[in-house]
Amino acid sequence: RDLVLNVLNTLLGTVNSVCPFGMLGQLHYTLAGLPLFRGQHILLNLNLMVTDPEGNTIDLPPVQLPSLPAPVSGDHSSQLVLPGQLLSTLIRTVGSKGLLNVDITQQTLRGNVPMTTAALQSLIPEISQHLGAFSMPLAVRIRLIGVPKVALQNGEASVTLAASISVLAGTRSGLRPLFEVEASIGLSGKIRAEPSKLSFSFSLKSLGLKVASSEIGSFNVAILESWIGNLLVSEYLPVFNGVLEIGIPLPQLFNLNYGDAVISLVENAFVLDVAPKLL
Repeated sequence: RDLVLNVLNTLLGTVNSVCPFGMLGQLHYTLAGLPLFRGQHILLNLNLMVTDPEGNTIDLPPVQLPSLPAPVSGDHSSQLVLPGQLLSTLIRTVGSKGLLNVDITQQTLRGNVPMTTAALQSLIPEISQHLGAFSMPLAVRIRLIGVPKVALQNGEASVTLAASISVLAGTRSGLRPLFEVEASIGLSGKIRAEPSKLSFSFSLKSLGLKVASSEIGSFNVAILESWIGNLLVSEYLPVFNGVLEIGIPLPQLFNLNYGDAVISLVENAFVLDVAPKLL
């Protein structure tokens, strides 16, 4: 028995982890209280804390993890439950730093979305009345407004962004505003477990537009959904996913390798099931 307790104490000493969390700083996992025993399984409660690069604590939203059924007898897999608030904190923090604001011009284009006034005139004839028939380059500014909303439900990670999208024409005298729309951008995320972190990749799921201001008169904003949607897919989402490449670092528990973990989403939480390696 003493031998078992010594081994257990040694293993528990490895639970406390300080993990690099990219530009956010560090994610701290610490053991909260004594372990609980359920048959062959050990239940560990961990405290989470995020500190910025200066060592200041970043407040996490209130966390309430789901109650999961007791493990089946003979099941030797390990299970880790993480709150969805970690993803919310990641997106909220990088957004507050302006890292999810994007300027798009012909020089920065990754794809082949047309970025000239001539291309938009076929959708909005009023542009020619405002600028004439001569084609000019466009510039698009995407700025987040409000706090991004993150939800983990129905087996899917979804993010809703509120953004202002300004479209400007590059005239000889400088950039000239054409119009600004408010956008509700719905993203759907794929989640992948790597050996030491959760990774995310988001794609466009929905887009809602509303005219906020216009220098070219009134127009039907619905006709812009395809053009703006293509811009978001080819130009904005690579930036969004690139910023989130840091993912969510996972705690170093008993040398678990999370690379083969099966991920499920339960009540706004990530649940990772890690099967034991067979020798």
